[in-house]
Amino acid sequence: RPASAARGARGDGTRCGSGDGAAAAAADDDVDVDDSRLLLGVSPAFLRAFAGEHGLTTGQTTYEVAAIVRDLTRKDGRSLAELALAAATEAGGRPAVRRATLFVTHAQACSFLKLVDAVEAHLALHVLDPRETYLWIDVFAIRQHRVADDVTRIASIERAIGRIVVVLDPWNQPKCLTRMWCL
Repeated sequence: RPASAARGARGDGTRCGSGDGAAAAAADDDVDVDDSRLLLGVSPAFLRAFAGEHGLTTGQTTYEVAAIVRDLTRKDGRSLAELALAAATEAGGRPAVRRATLFVTHAQACSFLKLVDAVEAHLALHVLDPRETYLWIDVFAIRQHRVADDVTRIASIERAIGRIVVVLDPWNQPKCLTRMWCL
């Protein structure tokens, strides 16, 4: 097995691997991301709350979550992370949205709840504080009504965040490794 697939093994066949980008210490102006909204991430608690509020089940894909997000953001046109930035807080008053600390790459054709489980397992395995970790996930960070405008900057966003986690689902034939978007 590749080393990245061996880390973060979970009981349901989903695995999570990660890497620190060479530009982890780079300041925002050192990379080509001139719009700080593109660097917004959501907390793990935000993901769980979102799933609960929308009654998501394990069988629902991230693609289906994107449709929910498009409906929620249709009127305003901003990303859900932008909309939640001012209003969303977690228990204890922590912000639910901040500058992303971890870029999550995955296949939208896979289960959203498995993605959340895999990220939580990754945080636990690497002893990362979920209260201080903010996840850049495309369906929340990109303006879903103008995807083409934002998606061209993915490489710059990855460099600016500096840490990437890849969700391998299913672990033995990860869909994300067959998608150009995810690589």
